[in-house]
Amino acid sequence: MKVRVVEPHEWERFRALRLRALREDPAAFGATLEAESALAPEAWQERMTRPGTVRLVAEEGGAWVGLVGVALQPAPEVFGMWVAPEARGRGVGLALLEEAASWARAQGASALALWVNVAQAPAVRLYERAGFRPDGPPHPGTRDPSRTFQRMARPLRS
Repeated sequence: MKVRVVEPHEWERFRALRLRALREDPAAFGATLEAESALAPEAWQERMTRPGTVRLVAEEGGAWVGLVGVALQPAPEVFGMWVAPEARGRGVGLALLEEAASWARAQGASALALWVNVAQAPAVRLYERAGFRPDGPPHPGTRDPSRTFQRMARPLRS
């Protein structure tokens, strides 16, 4: 398994994996399948080249089995993290997070944060194993206030 940057020309493949993630695990995301499915090709292409942002993919035998994004502004933050069910429990999530941290560190970031749905216990445990700790009080979700999200952060050592 390797983790690498998604190249701009791979936007359609990235779109397919992102939509699969939203279809299979909608509670894990702030976005919806309906909204993301409606995005124009230009919007997907722009995501691949947005300054200060990177999209990473985990690849096993040519298959994409996980994804994560990192944005530097307004503060370094992980977003859109997902691992396909068939690849869970094999270190894919940790590998994605470590590559995300390495990229952010190389851009000069000293810490990295993320938001997690507290009902997603396996995701919370993954983030804790990767060195993230709760940072502030939990908040209701913006799309669905019945869901509670926790900000977590970890320092990045050089």
